[in-house]
Amino acid sequence: MRRTIVIALLLLLAVPVVALADAPRAYVSRGECSRMTRQIAHYATVVDRARERNNTKWEENTLQHIGRISDRRARLCPEYRERPAGEQLLKMLRTAARIATKLYTWGLL
Repeated sequence: MRRTIVIALLLLLAVPVVALADAPRAYVSRGECSRMTRQIAHYATVVDRARERNNTKWEENTLQHIGRISDRRARLCPEYRERPAGEQLLKMLRTAARIATKLYTWGLL
């Protein structure tokens, strides 16, 4: 009899724990926010590489991926909500790529 009561109590306590595990996280660690920031910086260099190789499809897809990461970071990390995303980010990356191209080619292009 005692065993059945203990098992029933454990099952009743386990149901809310399982329900909480499926709930979306409201808190995101700082490490995850900084990881997304590093990913954006990395993919910006990948965009530069795609431009150097004149591969427009690679460039466009990488910029779309940067946009997705930026949107996710803005949604999950409150300190990045005011950062530029989408078209503004694309404009900034294009400007940065032009500057990087001039620096790496010593102004020959």
